[in-house]
Amino acid sequence: QVVAVAAAARAFDAPERLMLCVVFSRFCLYAFDVAYLELQQALVAEGDRNAMQGCETALTGAAELGIATVALSYADRFDAVADVSAAAVVAAGVVFGLGFLAREAAAPATSR
Repeated sequence: QVVAVAAAARAFDAPERLMLCVVFSRFCLYAFDVAYLELQQALVAEGDRNAMQGCETALTGAAELGIATVALSYADRFDAVADVSAAAVVAAGVVFGLGFLAREAAAPATSR
């Protein structure tokens, strides 16, 4: 990952290009957030949404605290922080995918 960051830094030697990429990434993140919210509203029963959002907020806060702890503990080793962050993203993707597969397996065959 450090290699990827270094390659990106060399490719974007002009601050303007880097800022354009940051703006584009924020737009994509906003689109992801809107899509995620739409999915949550479609898949979670209205009566359970507050509990689900509260649980999600608590888990997200705990993950952010964990990443901040790692970042402060290994402030001089960016590669370790980047590796832990990447592992957390991959783990979240795996958990989300397994939850999706479990939901599909539990759905009646007529609703598919």
